[in-house]
Amino acid sequence: MELCRLCRLQSFNCSWNQLTGLPSWLRHVTTLTKLDARKNPIIGPLRFAAESENSARAVRHFLTELEHGAGSFRSVKLMLVGHGFAGKTTLKDVLQCSNTADIPAVIDRKRERTRGIETLTLIANAGDGPWVDAQTAAAMADALRFNVWDFGGQMEYCTGNQHFVSEECAVYVLVLNPCDKTVSVDQQARFWLSFLASKFDPVRLRHRAGLASIAIVITHGDSLLDTANARKPCLQQVRAVCNEEHFRNLPIVNAVATFLDLKRHPQQIVSLRSSLASLGRQQIAF
Repeated sequence: MELCRLCRLQSFNCSWNQLTGLPSWLRHVTTLTKLDARKNPIIGPLRFAAESENSARAVRHFLTELEHGAGSFRSVKLMLVGHGFAGKTTLKDVLQCSNTADIPAVIDRKRERTRGIETLTLIANAGDGPWVDAQTAAAMADALRFNVWDFGGQMEYCTGNQHFVSEECAVYVLVLNPCDKTVSVDQQARFWLSFLASKFDPVRLRHRAGLASIAIVITHGDSLLDTANARKPCLQQVRAVCNEEHFRNLPIVNAVATFLDLKRHPQQIVSLRSSLASLGRQQIAF
C-alpha cells in the first residue's frame, strides 16, 4: 500500500534515517498528531518545523505554504565573524554602496567598534546592484533577503554570540585581517573555524547535507604594498588551516576565499555580492 493513501494515519516515525526532506503528501494527512523525524539531515527551514514541539502540525503547515508558493522562506542569515577591527562593519556598509566610486570614502569613514551584535535586513535583488535596507526599499517578489548579523570581534563577546550561531540557513563570512600585529592571519582563521566547528553536528558534517556555507574574505589588501610577495604566503597560511583535519569537513567555500583591495579595486564588491547571493540561494533550495 502506498503511504500517501494512509488517510487515517495518526503517528509517523521516520527518525534515525538519512532523509533530507519529508514527503509532500504529509500536508494532506489531517489525522496525523505525532511525527518523529529526529536525527535526519533535513535540509533548510523544514528542519525547524520537524524538530518543533508540535512537529506534525508545523510540518503540515510548512508543506502547505510551500505548495502554495509562499515567499516567506527566501530569508537567509548572513553572519559576519572575525577579530575586532577586521573590517566586518565596513564590509556590511560597502555591500550597500550604490556607486562603486564611493567605496574608498565609505572605507575611510570612521566607525565605532561593534559592541555585541548589530543586525539589519538587506535585500539582494537580481543583478549586480547594491544590497538595500529592507526598511527603505521594496523588494522584488523573488528577492533574496539577508538577515545580516555583524558580530563584535572582541573576545568578551564570544560567549554571548555563540548562542546565535546556527548550522543551516546561513552564510558565514569569516573576515581576516592580515595587518593585525597581535594575531596572525592563520591564528585568526584557526580560532574562528574552531568556534564555528563547535556549533556543527559532526554527523551532519560528514554528510555535508544542507549545512550553512563558510566564505573566507581577507581584507586590508591596500595595506599590503608588496602584493605579489605578501599575499601569496598569507593565502597559503589560510588554506593550510582549512586543510587541517579538524576543519576538513567544514563547508568552506574556497571560491570566495580572496583578498579584498576595495580602495584600489572597488569593482571587487560586484563579484563578492554575486558569490554571496549565490550561496544564499543555495541555502533556500529544497
